[in-house]
Amino acid sequence: MNIIKHAADLPLGYRVEFVWTGDKMRVEWLPAVPAIRSRRAWNKFRAAYNAARRDFMKMIATTTAGSILIADIDGPMEIVRPGTKH
Repeated sequence: MNIIKHAADLPLGYRVEFVWTGDKMRVEWLPAVPAIRSRRAWNKFRAAYNAARRDFMKMIATTTAGSILIADIDGPMEIVRPGTKH
């Protein structure tokens, strides 16, 4: 199985890289795991992170030809369905 990576620039100067190896997933942060105190800034950051993660999960769903369930302890569940392979 191929390794799938997806990086995204997020608000406030953060960058996230998602890596899937076929049996597990990891998330790497630059500069570090965010510690955002402002509610408005956090909401903007979280929306961008969720969109980047959704794009990454869609890549995995498309590769594996199956849907993926995202379940955050601090948010709603989301089902990501496979896209069309090109």
